[in-house]
Amino acid sequence: MFTMPRPTMGAAFLGIFGHVNVDWIADATKDPPVEHGPFFGGVAGNIAVEASRFGVPVRLASVIGRNFPKAYLKLLKSLKVDLRFLQENDEVETSTCRMTTFQDGSQRKEIFHGPQNEKVRFPQTFIKGLSYLHVSTGLPEACICAAKQGRNGGLKVAFDPGADLARHYREEDLRSALECSDMFFVNEEELKVALGLLGARSHNTLLKLVRTLIVTKAGRGSLLVTKMGEVRIPAVKVPTVVDPTGAGDAYRSGVYAGLFRGYPMEDCCILGAIAASECIQREGAQEGLESWAELEKRYRAIKR
Repeated sequence: MFTMPRPTMGAAFLGIFGHVNVDWIADATKDPPVEHGPFFGGVAGNIAVEASRFGVPVRLASVIGRNFPKAYLKLLKSLKVDLRFLQENDEVETSTCRMTTFQDGSQRKEIFHGPQNEKVRFPQTFIKGLSYLHVSTGLPEACICAAKQGRNGGLKVAFDPGADLARHYREEDLRSALECSDMFFVNEEELKVALGLLGARSHNTLLKLVRTLIVTKAGRGSLLVTKMGEVRIPAVKVPTVVDPTGAGDAYRSGVYAGLFRGYPMEDCCILGAIAASECIQREGAQEGLESWAELEKRYRAIKR
């Protein structure tokens, strides 16, 4: 049975579709590996939390299970995230993600989708008044439907399938999603998967399907690719990397903080790099900067 939490009213700039789940983080650099958790997580949940802290009005669409942490709901409500489209399925347990970090900084993710399955749909009212729709992790059928919904509603759509790209997408799924999208967010491994699925050699091939490609490269920064050319965004150096979990989601939150305020895309990516650099200095995916004022201060110091 599905139930809806009490509506949180208000206009939103950014709609986010995808997982809001519980994370468990294992550190395989230690012998034996050490597991920590639970942490609040999920790509959609992480972006919703961080972007809201940066002052971006956010509306969230996801399905949670019967054991979803009440404290997580309390956090989302405290940040004034619009939760009218956060559904609850009390017949299954909530989505979880177990992440293992290895010596080289790479991560392996084991995802239990739970209630966030291929049949998830939301009414047209979800996209009303939005400027951007961020379609993140989930099964292809549901994500493609959400992307089409955003495109047909005149929104700018960003596609960000994460680890699900390699696990669940076929060539026709990826093409369908990209044809409905304006932006494509990937890391380097996901870019390789995308090019393999499409039978393409160069990331420039993707510009036939989307206007903007953003590739994150961990400690080597990120790459912004448009038909105007490529811009390399350097990583922000940090004293110590404590936990890379959620760095990409923090990056995306910084990008949307800039877009909300009308910044050029290159500067939005710089904001993203700053947000990511703060995230990786703490354990957990939602432990970065607490406000737009902090993010802007660091941005102005870099641009000086």
